[in-house]
Amino acid sequence: MQLRRAQAYSVPAEREAQENDLVTIDLKMLADDRVVWDFTDRQFQLNLDLETYGEVFVGLHKGIIGMSSGDD
Repeated sequence: MQLRRAQAYSVPAEREAQENDLVTIDLKMLADDRVVWDFTDRQFQLNLDLETYGEVFVGLHKGIIGMSSGDD
């Protein structure tokens, strides 16, 4: 299984993001108008597996599902 993952590559989808997709996003997190995390200059990848990772960024996963490349 590890070898398969090491050999895997991502292919851009021509559809909206769906549950269990791996997405690459620009992410900037603010708290009280101050930047807490800024990943806008990196390739931040997020797995949209709601069952496993949905609690990591509460609400973020559900907000991304249904978006297409280039959406804000």
